[in-house]
Amino acid sequence: MRLMQRNTTMNMITATFNRFKYALLTPLLLAFMAPNVSFAQECPEEIDNNERLMNYSLYYEAYKNKDYETALPYLNWMLDCAPGFTGKPPGDDRNFERGVNLFQGLSDGTEDAASKREFLDKALMLFDNAVPTLQSAGAQFDEHEWLFNKGRFIQRNAAVLDDMQSEAGPLYRSVYEGKPDLFGEQSAYYVRVIIVDMARKEMKQEAVDFMDDVESKYSDDSAVIAVLDEWRGKLFDSPEERMTFLEEQLDKKPGDLDIISELIDIYKELEERDKLSNMIAEMLEINPSPKLYVEAGVMKINDGDTNGAIENFNQALGMEGGDSVAKEANFNLGNAYRQNGNLSRARSFYRSALRADPEFRRVYAEIAGVYAEAVSECGGSAMEREDRAVYWLVADYLERAGERSAVSRYKPYFPSTEDLFFKGWTAGESYSIDYGCYSWINETTKIRKP
Repeated sequence: MRLMQRNTTMNMITATFNRFKYALLTPLLLAFMAPNVSFAQECPEEIDNNERLMNYSLYYEAYKNKDYETALPYLNWMLDCAPGFTGKPPGDDRNFERGVNLFQGLSDGTEDAASKREFLDKALMLFDNAVPTLQSAGAQFDEHEWLFNKGRFIQRNAAVLDDMQSEAGPLYRSVYEGKPDLFGEQSAYYVRVIIVDMARKEMKQEAVDFMDDVESKYSDDSAVIAVLDEWRGKLFDSPEERMTFLEEQLDKKPGDLDIISELIDIYKELEERDKLSNMIAEMLEINPSPKLYVEAGVMKINDGDTNGAIENFNQALGMEGGDSVAKEANFNLGNAYRQNGNLSRARSFYRSALRADPEFRRVYAEIAGVYAEAVSECGGSAMEREDRAVYWLVADYLERAGERSAVSRYKPYFPSTEDLFFKGWTAGESYSIDYGCYSWINETTKIRKP
């Protein structure tokens, strides 16, 4: 009976010890690790191989069982006194690798935020000390793997190492420059991390150079190329920056249609007229299209070259796919002929634009303007009643365009009450504009009250 009670008591003590063991050992474990390359371990000048084997075996058995508290002092001795020792010369980096895993395990196993960070900091110290220590020991290892794994370690522990996330990009950049094969099938991901890091640090030109180099090495990797295409679009915030970048890219890739197309859009946005004109001309030489001919024509109208503009618009309509720009081409042909003073031809092309898009209400306002110009040409300063009657038709078209407020500008020029009486015109009745200088108009309107 006493034996059973004693066993029960021992079990309770053991359970209690195990429950609090980790909390009690945490500060002691942290104390083992001094904040420098050495763990403050006294190492004899000559170390017996049996001593190496003993410490190696003791830490490794505990490590395999995830008994990190037991493994730690023996691992400390190994890292300080026999860092590359694995039982067979010349040794390798497994002791350091297991040390990192040990501190990762300790960090994962505690809920205390400060302890989590301290354990991860010890692991980071191992990452920093591994390469020079192993080099001095003559062990076999891959320096770039340690850089790569450090970057992954920092990212894996982002919640705790949030202040260190900016270090992952440069680490992966060093790996890329030394041994990019380590990226494996995840190359696109690591390339993206490097670019994002450069973008955040405003290293835009360096990012451009990096992307050019990546493209030359990963030209057959569609996932990597997709990342490059995405970030070439995001890297520059302002149109001005984007313009400079694309111009540099075009110097490297003369005739690139995608770059030229984007530059045309940016030149329009920034109103870089000379550059836009030259770029459109270059694009027309390489890859003419109806849309480009329309854009070239609009620029010529603005420059006063209406004959050149008319030629461009006709070229657009005559090309395969010209129907896609029928509205724009015909509308601008109307503008060009109107600027030339050929009002009847202008109206003809405005009507063609309406046939291409019956909802294109702006055309009605332009036809109204054509008829108002016709009155100025035919009536001059001394308008007769028949000249003033044309303004009824002008008002009709402005109303169709939804510009009723503009009608008020022309009301003072409508025929007066006296004019209506003298001519025998009755408000509301139809009236044809088909006489004299206006015979080409040949449209019907309604007589309006003054």
